[in-house]
Amino acid sequence: RVNCTVCHIPAYARGAPTDLHRDWSRPAELVAAKGLYEPHMTMKSNVPPVYRFFNGTSRFYRFGEKAVQQANGLVLMAGPQGSVDEAGAMLYAFKRHRATQPAEAASGRILPLKMRHIFQDGDIVRAAEEGAAAVGWNFAGLTYVETERYLGLFHQVAPRDQALACGSCHDGGRRLDFNALGYTPRAWRNGRALCLSCHEDESDEWKPAAFFRKVHEQHVDDEKFDCRECHNFSTAG
Repeated sequence: RVNCTVCHIPAYARGAPTDLHRDWSRPAELVAAKGLYEPHMTMKSNVPPVYRFFNGTSRFYRFGEKAVQQANGLVLMAGPQGSVDEAGAMLYAFKRHRATQPAEAASGRILPLKMRHIFQDGDIVRAAEEGAAAVGWNFAGLTYVETERYLGLFHQVAPRDQALACGSCHDGGRRLDFNALGYTPRAWRNGRALCLSCHEDESDEWKPAAFFRKVHEQHVDDEKFDCRECHNFSTAG
């Protein structure tokens, strides 16, 4: 269930900073070395990836449609599809890139931009006006929407001694948000609290640092329990 990128790309932009947020609502900034303007960008180095299940297909914003916010308040421009329940879906490492993008005030469509007006004089309004005209839209003013996209990470594999270890995610490691990924344990089983559905409470038998490993060794390795006995999903595949 875990793609190689998860353990072997523990951080990206290790050599040079990368753009994590591009804000088109702020004045463009002149880059003296290039003699060109660029949008305001937030740059960072040594960035830990985010992790999502991926089944090989992605969802994209469809150009020309109204930009609709997700539950997190952001418009998804591109993102992986797949879940813990899906056979064949695996965890992958991703770069999450955010942006404050210009959109058409009346329709909510994300606007195309004529980039020469950004690069030459930093004029976002003119870039939006001419971008809209180029695709046959009547420009009627702009607003801004918050967006996100996920980019797969397949370069910058770290040296072997820098790869993640089990403890990076388990036994107290905080790299993965297991609840968000669908690994939340069931609260109840057979009408009783999860662990008490089979035996007395033995949660204090192991130290916190060994709890994950010991629980899975006993229930999965030794007793051959399927994941669905304790979680809200079954063993995929």
